[in-house]
Amino acid sequence: MTSSKTKIPDMDRLIKTEIIPLLAQSKQEPLTKDGIPKQLKLPFFAGFSLFIASFAGLKMVLPDNNLAEVLSIVAFPLLFLASIFITGYLFRARLADIFVKGKHNFLLRTQVMHSLSKALGLEFIAVPGGPASSLKKITTWSKCPQTLKDVCAVMEDHSGLGEASEIIKASGLAVPNTVFIGSDETKERYFKQTLNEQQFEDGFKGVRGNISFAAVEWNENHDGRIHHLLIALTLPTKLTGRVEFKNKAGIWPMTPPHRKHNKVKLLSRQFAKAYKVRADDQMEARLIFDPAVIERLTAYAAQGPVRGVAFENHLVVDLIGDNRFDIIDIMTGAWSNESIKKTLSDFDDMLRFLDAISTAFSVKGQRRLSA
Repeated sequence: MTSSKTKIPDMDRLIKTEIIPLLAQSKQEPLTKDGIPKQLKLPFFAGFSLFIASFAGLKMVLPDNNLAEVLSIVAFPLLFLASIFITGYLFRARLADIFVKGKHNFLLRTQVMHSLSKALGLEFIAVPGGPASSLKKITTWSKCPQTLKDVCAVMEDHSGLGEASEIIKASGLAVPNTVFIGSDETKERYFKQTLNEQQFEDGFKGVRGNISFAAVEWNENHDGRIHHLLIALTLPTKLTGRVEFKNKAGIWPMTPPHRKHNKVKLLSRQFAKAYKVRADDQMEARLIFDPAVIERLTAYAAQGPVRGVAFENHLVVDLIGDNRFDIIDIMTGAWSNESIKKTLSDFDDMLRFLDAISTAFSVKGQRRLSA
């Protein structure tokens, strides 16, 4: 999306008197040439070497038969986890120091984002939905490192947007674009497990026009790191089915195997050139995509991948792009005037999109288009 300066009275004063002094308190961590914090270089090397050596040693002592092959497959993840725990124990003091610095920078960043969000009429939540369920389970283990438990506790303390996070998950937009193999029952189970393991960050909530919204960032690790900004809006229209859309650059949301969709024939030729729509019900799709909404979504069609899902009284839109709101690196403490400008630009892009869409649906509500 194109960037423009966020027009908020006294924003420059806020940056100079509050934001920059806060960022100046960050705890810096030097990096290697590979971009890894120097304190982590030795633990990474030691852990990887331990895993390779232990697995290679196991392969050497096992006989060359089918049973041994099965044992090696089972041993692979176990040795990997064991290497992580052993390395964590051996370098616990170093890892604890990194955690202390990271926690300091996380709390600093949270304070900065709170201030910027408040100035823009928004509420900021650092860890939307709280820690992933897998992390919570690991922290219940008796042998779990205390540092990991502390990380989870900090995330819990700064969590929120639980209901909005569940709505976004229910949309299916926060599921990595992977191929599910197996029966429909297996696919359904894997889909739910994958969905519950997703971790959100940088949450915002507020009201634009008369439409309430929540937004979160989600990083998809699939063929590289893909950054998503997921925005959930409350619609004046309640649907009985689901409506999904995407532009040419986007991909369809992942959906459970039992769900089937019908292609929707769009009335607007210009919109049909930029987007594809599928739905359970043709009439509901046309109710959602009336001329006002079509006009505003079409304006964003050429600015990057866009996709979305409407269901019940929710519209969740996925804007795929750069890493947003990266005002300070938590691991290294690095920040700059450019990172501040980029973060303000990210706020501006999000709010302009929200204003465009919320205005369209506010008009729908005023026209009493809801059933």
